Amino acid sequence: MQGLRRHDVVGPLIVALAVYFGAIGVQLERYDGDPTGFVQFGSAAAASVQPPAGAHILAGSIGYDGQFYYVLALSPEIDSHVRTVFEPFEYRAQRIAYPALAWLLSAGGDEGRLPWALLAVNVVFALVATAAAAAWLRAHG
Repeated sequence: MQGLRRHDVVGPLIVALAVYFGAIGVQLERYDGDPTGFVQFGSAAAASVQPPAGAHILAGSIGYDGQFYYVLALSPEIDSHVRTVFEPFEYRAQRIAYPALAWLLSAGGDEGRLPWALLAVNVVFALVATAAAAAWLRAHG
């Protein structure tokens, strides 16, 4: 069995990066360039979640998990606002690594940078998973 070569991972990463950026570009166009569209705020949860001014909000929807990760990334120390948003609190709060990384990347939860930071963390982890899968597949034939 041959050892892992650089192009065994780089090739799939380039393809994945092109696909991810293409998909992100299409969605950004759909959201008029607003990265809060990826957060998936719902109108039914907007009062408790408190999305940033001008955020893309899904009308008639409770929204998706991204809005809860957004709230955690605003205050990963889990303040009283975070506790009131989460139901059940224990279930959602155990997933703190993703919002904590976005909080760091957004310079401490800056509302303007945070949606981009959440998106960047997603892309980086997707690329890490792609590289790991490519390396594993190469190693196992």
